[in-house]
Amino acid sequence: MASGTPFVTSPIGAQGLHLGELARHLVADHPAQFAEMTLALLDDPDLWRFVQRGLAGLAEQHFSPLVLDRTLVELMADLGAAPPLGP
Repeated sequence: MASGTPFVTSPIGAQGLHLGELARHLVADHPAQFAEMTLALLDDPDLWRFVQRGLAGLAEQHFSPLVLDRTLVELMADLGAAPPLGP
């Protein structure tokens, strides 16, 4: 996701990725669907770019170092191992 390479995954693999509308292009239940979605990404440059931009935005929004740091501090504060964050 962070490398900018679109991918196709299973419903289990998609859990926690916050794919939203991108899921219809990236989440497959059956082998034939995996192949169809993969070929669609490879054959359609506009779809590839759309998914690529969407994934980059999701990576920044949910998985950036800043988000990770803030999440860890919040968890530590909830456990009483760090001071609470300000407003």
